[in-house]
Order: sequence, then structure tokens, then C-alpha cells
Amino acid sequence: MRHIRFFLLVMSFFIEVHVRAQECVGKSVPCAFQSHAVRRIVDLKGAQVVLAPGAVVEHRSEAQLHILQGVVYVHTSSGFKFSSAFGDANCEQGCRAIFSRTDNAFKIETLRGEWSVQRRGDKQHYAVGVATQVEMGEVGLDGKAVMGFPQSLSWDAIVKSWAKLYLGKKEDFKEDILTFHAEWKLAVERVAEMQRQEAGRLIASENHKKSLVWEKKKAAEREDESLRKMFREKNYLFP
Repeated sequence: MRHIRFFLLVMSFFIEVHVRAQECVGKSVPCAFQSHAVRRIVDLKGAQVVLAPGAVVEHRSEAQLHILQGVVYVHTSSGFKFSSAFGDANCEQGCRAIFSRTDNAFKIETLRGEWSVQRRGDKQHYAVGVATQVEMGEVGLDGKAVMGFPQSLSWDAIVKSWAKLYLGKKEDFKEDILTFHAEWKLAVERVAEMQRQEAGRLIASENHKKSLVWEKKKAAEREDESLRKMFREKNYLFP
């Protein structure tokens, strides 16, 4: 009996739940999905979604999935929107990404395609290239969600995360990883250049601020000297 229990426990790690959106309660949107001890695959029109254990999502419309909790892998074939309390991510077609949703953050790690993200409270859309991650957080005093600067992905970490949620055969995953590695190297260079430009902008801005302070100080010194000169002249004092 002990051996049977052990076998069932081991097998549970390799079992996955595969459902279609129509099997959801009510058979219409909005419709919630949750993964428990094993990952869960959900087939939607225009996207396949893999929920890691503990993930919770809501299918809000035909082309929108709201991520409430946990880690979710998405593979789209048409335009789709992935939303959260902190912001949204959109991709037109043939896109892949891993989303991570916690109580105070929403992170997207792009694996394929050109993504567009929009933080809550901000009208602007920001382009996010492949092999890049962006994290959005809670809404600040300015009414906008906090959004970090784009970062390149950690190679070891993203490969492990993708392997756990990948849809397909092992051989297919190896091919996708080879293609992704070339894109990842380009992303590392692209993000590094963006960070250099941002650092240069910040340095220039800081130098400009220092220059303004220096100019203000000099102007005050000139004004003081002018006042002292007027005082001396009025009181017939010599320098």
C-alpha cells in the first residue's frame, strides 16, 4: 500500500488538467479558471494558456484574460489582451510570454512577438521587445501605477520557468530555445544601450540642475555686491 501511495504521489507531478473555455461554469464569459496542485492548460479562441499551480485567471471577454494570481504562460495566435489591477499587456499575433501576478506587482517576461504594455492610470502605451521583462506595481500619488525600467531576462531563470510551462514536445522546446537564445542576446545589448542612454540623460539632467544652482548663486552674489556698492556710495564710504 505504501508503494502504491508513493507511485500515485509521483504521478501527480506529471498530471495536467486540460480544459476548454466552454467547460467553464456558465459556459460564457466572464469565467474563472484556477489551477491547484498541478498545472492547468486552458484553450481559448486565439490563445492557449498554461496556469502554474496556484494561478487564478478570469476570462473576461473573447480576447481578454485578467490575471488575478500566480504564474501564467500564454501562447497567442491572434490579438489578445492580458490585464491586471496594475496594468495591461497586448499582443497582436504569434506571441508568447510568462506573466507573474502577486499582491503588489504584475510582471511580464516576453518570449516571442512585439508586446505593448500600459500601466494603470497612464494613457501611453509602451513597446516591449522580445526577451525583455517589465514590472508594474501599485498606483502612486500621481494616479499612475509604478512601472520599472525594461530589463533583459536572466537566461537560466527564464529557461527553467519556460520549461515547466512549455506546450509541446521536448524536441520542439530545444528548437525554440535555440531561436530564443539569439533573440535574447540581442535583447541584452538593446536593453544595455537603453540603460546607457537613460544614465546619460540622468547625468545631463543632474548637471543641468547643478548649473542652474551655480547660476542662481552667482546671480545672488552679484546682487549682493551691487547692493553693497550702492550702500557705500550712499553713505560716502570707500571700498
